[in-house]
Amino acid sequence: MSSSFGKIFFLCLVFLFSDSAISQNNHKEFKSDIFSMMKGNSTFQSRQKTRKFFRILNSNNLAPRTKSNIYIVLDEFDSRGLSFNNHYIKFFNLFLSCQESEKRKIVFNKLLDFLSENKSTYTNIQLKHLFTDINQFLTLNILNAENNFTWKCVGDFDFSFEVNGNPYFKFINSELSLFNSTDTVNIFNVVGRYDIVENIFYGEAGSSHFFNDDIFIDFQFNQFILNLKQTFFDIENVSMSSTGLVASISSGIYINKLTSSDQYPVFISYLDNIKSNIFNNFTIVSSVQTKGPNFFFNNSVNPIELRFNDDKIEYVFYSNGFKLKDNQMIGSEVAFSFQNQLGSIYHPSVRFSYDDNEKKIF
Repeated sequence: MSSSFGKIFFLCLVFLFSDSAISQNNHKEFKSDIFSMMKGNSTFQSRQKTRKFFRILNSNNLAPRTKSNIYIVLDEFDSRGLSFNNHYIKFFNLFLSCQESEKRKIVFNKLLDFLSENKSTYTNIQLKHLFTDINQFLTLNILNAENNFTWKCVGDFDFSFEVNGNPYFKFINSELSLFNSTDTVNIFNVVGRYDIVENIFYGEAGSSHFFNDDIFIDFQFNQFILNLKQTFFDIENVSMSSTGLVASISSGIYINKLTSSDQYPVFISYLDNIKSNIFNNFTIVSSVQTKGPNFFFNNSVNPIELRFNDDKIEYVFYSNGFKLKDNQMIGSEVAFSFQNQLGSIYHPSVRFSYDDNEKKIF
């Protein structure tokens, strides 16, 4: 009985070690194939990184599951006939950069788990970009970089997958930036997720602002979508509040872009019955539009009334539109009336300008 058991145990050991030896030989052959692919088709730096990749892979520093998943992924590369420069080295680069922190290792292992269990989810082209894009964010915080602009996000993040298999970064209280050599657009306190394959940012919340010496404008965003392949975007259902020369609160559309112009950001209110206080003593009810530091007050149906009181006299100016620029309120084809206890004066059409620095009407 004991003799039979000993034979069975011996056969199991022989089978186990022979299977392990076969696996190791296969992996050695696989390594040899990759080094053959590098000959005459790689840079010195790529060859160095490949050797470093295999040194870590063959060490005792990696968990068995991680090693197993890596070989599953590389076997899939081999079965697809993928190239060294477009796929293998990009995968090696991601692996090596993820060894530098525990947070990155978590991202890499989540990606490995998914790739090993979902081999056909991504096309060869998607895989080519996927490893580079993930590595680019983990090392530089860059979500997407084109020839003349870059999107970047800095803050706390998590990594996961959509139902369709697309990987995404989830952000909380982060700063999203669009920039180039001449301009920068920032969205603060961002909550949302970035689809790495589609280059789409799905925002749940965020904020931005514009300010100068005379005015501060705050924009609050909710439920917005940004295409990070573009240098411009618009967001609906934005809450705007301004203080300083203009005190106003409204909801509308926010538009911004990379530009050398001072006419951005743009905000356009949905309603045309917004009450605004200007220079602390003028009141106006109209739509509100901003272009950079400039405000526009309009009404497409009825004339707008711009009112203020001075020395017991009420001044009322009527126009289809007024513009606030450089501390001056300007209107063309303006009717006006002056009223006090003794009577009123009316004029049907004048050019109107009020300079707040000089406190004069021209």
